[in-house]
Amino acid sequence: MAIGAPRPFSKVVVDKKEEAKFRRRVLRRYPKEYLESLWGEKRGDILYVVAFVKTEHKGTRKQCEYDEQELDFHEEDAAEHGLHFLGTIHSHPNVSDTRFGDCDLEDCQDNQEAIMGIAAVERLPNGRKKCRLAYWPAPRPIPTVRKSSDDGVSGKRVSRKSSRRRR
Repeated sequence: MAIGAPRPFSKVVVDKKEEAKFRRRVLRRYPKEYLESLWGEKRGDILYVVAFVKTEHKGTRKQCEYDEQELDFHEEDAAEHGLHFLGTIHSHPNVSDTRFGDCDLEDCQDNQEAIMGIAAVERLPNGRKKCRLAYWPAPRPIPTVRKSSDDGVSGKRVSRKSSRRRR
């Protein structure tokens, strides 16, 4: 992941047309989970999502399975187009809130994503489907300064970084 500072951005700007296309694809695949990759760029402290790119996966009603190497391919493909692989977005069928689960958090950290999107899809009493989208910055371990009580001011800076897992 090319964008790797612990808190690399303060705002996310998403292309409305691309997001609308993604929303339609999610609703068509309901009640199965659906996953796509987010491509874009970082300018200053703003992250721009300019493309939602279809990603090879298997969606069921409860989960979304994909090969982590697929995300490596997206990283390379995005770079060929002058963009960055920013992260992924996937649907949560039959829920109304856009919070992520523990597995989502773990995958996001393992894959070194800068951002994770959740599309909550629920069926309304009138039979229509409603889709809410939210984008979450990928939580990263915060750099920590460790001091002994004798040290006073000086200390040792410790930063944890995970590397992308490969199968």
